[in-house]
Amino acid sequence: MIVQVTFPQDRNGPPDVRPVLLAGEPGCVLAAKIHVSSEVMQQLLRERVEPVYPPQTRRDGMLVLLLSVDKEGNVRDAEKMSGPDALAPAPLEAVKKWKYRPYLFNGVPVEVETTASLSFAD
Repeated sequence: MIVQVTFPQDRNGPPDVRPVLLAGEPGCVLAAKIHVSSEVMQQLLRERVEPVYPPQTRRDGMLVLLLSVDKEGNVRDAEKMSGPDALAPAPLEAVKKWKYRPYLFNGVPVEVETTASLSFAD
């Protein structure tokens, strides 16, 4: 059991001792979004849409994208963290169509922040 101890400011009297609820226990507030490794999220990926590039686009390099995944497993937002700017538009649109199985934290679906690394070679 974890407890919170608050001592009186005037240092007179006994401290206030209260139990602290752990994540997943009734009455506990879960974090709105947690970070999950790309390796773990790769195991939960159900549908992957490949990027469609305009003709004559040079596809060489690596992109790292930051993804926000909602409680239902939908990618709600994606942004480029690193990589060539010219490669980013098509993958950013494609990953927004990816579908994951919901990530469970203590048995409860939660929003997730993760990364996706995409390598390209012409």
